Amino acid sequence: MEHLREFHGLGAMRKKLVDSFSAEEQQKFNALRSEHQHEGFLIVRAFAGAATLKGENDFPIAQASLADRLSITRGGAADVRKLRELKVIAQTQGYVRHKGAARFSWLLPRH
Repeated sequence: MEHLREFHGLGAMRKKLVDSFSAEEQQKFNALRSEHQHEGFLIVRAFAGAATLKGENDFPIAQASLADRLSITRGGAADVRKLRELKVIAQTQGYVRHKGAARFSWLLPRH
């Protein structure tokens, strides 16, 4: 029973978060098809927010780290391309082998 209360509480928190999105963010979020894409959107948006707090214009997205956070394969994490196709993020720097993840900027207005 406690587990169900926690699950419903998380759903309410997620709804509150999504309701706080700008109209453009909500439109793009709703255009995503899978739960992994929705979760990826939330994670990448948090990366963008952290970069903004640090005064940075872009942020890294490491495919392996994103896959781990989403509990999916690295290939599945490559689905972050959907965020690029929807013009949610844009790549600012490519992946540098053994040195650094590709970097991206958030394109949507935030509240």
